[in-house]
Parts: sequence; C-alpha cells; structure tokens
Amino acid sequence: MHSADEMTPALRKALVESGAIIPTTPEEVELAESHLTRGVTRQEVEAAFAKLEASLDDIKPAPPFMRLDACVMLSTEELALAARNGKPLDAETMAKIEDSVSRVMRNPRK
Repeated sequence: MHSADEMTPALRKALVESGAIIPTTPEEVELAESHLTRGVTRQEVEAAFAKLEASLDDIKPAPPFMRLDACVMLSTEELALAARNGKPLDAETMAKIEDSVSRVMRNPRK
C-alpha cells in the first residue's frame, strides 16, 4: 500500500503518460511526448490537431435552459439572507456585500 504522498506522483505520471492531463514541467513534457507519439507519424499528429481545431471552430453555444418573460432581481439583502437560510447579516458584512455588488455593476466583465 502506498501513502498519499507516494501515490500522487505516480498517479500524476500515469495521467501525463496517458494524455489525461497537461504536462507542466519539462520532464512531464518529455514523458508525454515519448508516450503519445510512439508509432505515430508527424503527418498523423498534424492531421489530428487539424481535426481538433476544426471541431473547436464548430462549437455552438448551448441553447438557453429557460426563458423568463420578466427579469427577476433580488435585492442584495434578499440574496444575502437567502444564502444564509434567512439569518440576518451584521452591518459590516452587509456593507461589504453592497460595495462589491456596486463595483461589479459599474464595471461588468465583458
């Protein structure tokens, strides 16, 4: 039986070898390349990447799950209470939440 510390590097190595995770060190890159390209020609690798790129270009956004006729907006206080199963917040925490919400509303991410 292996400890968690001993198992983690072995598991990571196996995942890198199989291509299940992205290698992050030069050693892992070398390991991945040696296991992923055995018996594969350069043309086969390039064709596989071209196929992958083409499939990524064809991805369409998922249709909306549901459509609402009206926008439902809860106040910051209602959201905070709902998140805490109806327990009220102290004034300091409430002020932090309101400040965060107002900053996001002024500068929404695009």
